[in-house]
Amino acid sequence: MAAAIVILTITVAGIPLVLAIRRDSEPLSLIGLAFLFGSGTLYLVMLLFSVAGIAWSLAAVTAVMMLIALGAHLLSRNKPRHSFVALKPSPVDILTIVVVIAYARHALSGSPLFMDFWAIWGLKGRVFFEMNGIDWRFLESPWNAFAHPDYPLLLPLNYAATALAQGAWSDRWLGLFSIAFAIALLLVVRSEAARDADRHFAAAIALATSAFALMPEIGIADGPFIAFATAGLLMMRNGDMRTASCLLGLAASTKNEGLTLIVSAVVAFGVGLAVIHWLLKYISTHTFKPFVIYRLCLAALVAVLLLTGVLEPLPTG
Repeated sequence: MAAAIVILTITVAGIPLVLAIRRDSEPLSLIGLAFLFGSGTLYLVMLLFSVAGIAWSLAAVTAVMMLIALGAHLLSRNKPRHSFVALKPSPVDILTIVVVIAYARHALSGSPLFMDFWAIWGLKGRVFFEMNGIDWRFLESPWNAFAHPDYPLLLPLNYAATALAQGAWSDRWLGLFSIAFAIALLLVVRSEAARDADRHFAAAIALATSAFALMPEIGIADGPFIAFATAGLLMMRNGDMRTASCLLGLAASTKNEGLTLIVSAVVAFGVGLAVIHWLLKYISTHTFKPFVIYRLCLAALVAVLLLTGVLEPLPTG
């Protein structure tokens, strides 16, 4: 299956890219991020080929991908890699694996059948493959407005690369990409959650993440967008701004909502930083008494509202 070969190849190519940015990646997180970074790099390489007017070929695209991976390895090989604590498995992980297996059976039951795949993501991938590059006239034609030419092209270019590897267009196994993006996100979440929680709770977080990581609509960009966006926000939460920036940028290269997400994340980060700075400065020169008084007053107000029947208590039992 060409799709499996492409997924494996871009994951291997993505490993040195991740290590160049994030040396302390735990193995599970490294694998998940490697696929996400590899998918994004493949998109950028094929995009640059088309912008430069160079026809795609499997050999040329692969060679550039490997050169980028080699360059990342040479730049980072002398950087010390920080130690990490190996993850301990949890019985909850078995449930996550079972859910992923069930999802994989659904995703690989046949070719993607969703209208958005046929009219947008898969259609663009096939058109671009047959043109050996991005067909700018196809995107500019008003007759193709149904295909949303304004949508980013990361996923269609990954599909086109799969067709290049196969030598012909076939969407039979493109569901593997939906599985790969979901697994990549679950690996990252499982690994990153273990930094702050015990193994059972971290595994439960990964299991809960499967509720939105395993998108039932196979072949469309919602799943990849969720993977890039969630992983990016998680990295931002953990203070890894370089990795977060790359992932959020790739989210914006997957769906237009990624641009809104970036703006929202920057605003939330700035507001949060300002509030924390103000609060730390305030408590360094003042006491906590105003906060105590505020809570007591609020509690008294709620008690009065309950006693007068304005608020109804929550039913029990």
